[in-house]
Amino acid sequence: MDRFGESNAFGDADYCMSDSATLSRGIDVEITSNNLLTPELIPAVMSFLKELPDSYEIEFDVETEDSINEIFVSAERVKGCCSEDVLELLGIE
Repeated sequence: MDRFGESNAFGDADYCMSDSATLSRGIDVEITSNNLLTPELIPAVMSFLKELPDSYEIEFDVETEDSINEIFVSAERVKGCCSEDVLELLGIE
């Protein structure tokens, strides 16, 4: 993630990360800057997850003025609920 932006636990940079308290292995990433929302982000994360010996899912939370967006990324798929603006920034149709 550092190649895409800076991490800060207080939300003062591009993102902050924490463990996701779910039944599956998860990592929660709160995106606090649109600098991270590029078409390269999702494919890079999926590629990284494919290299891991265990299955993981990363939840990206993106808050905009109009909505709260959740994107779930695994090695095989992307799912979630996003505004058109966020989808466009990520290059997802």
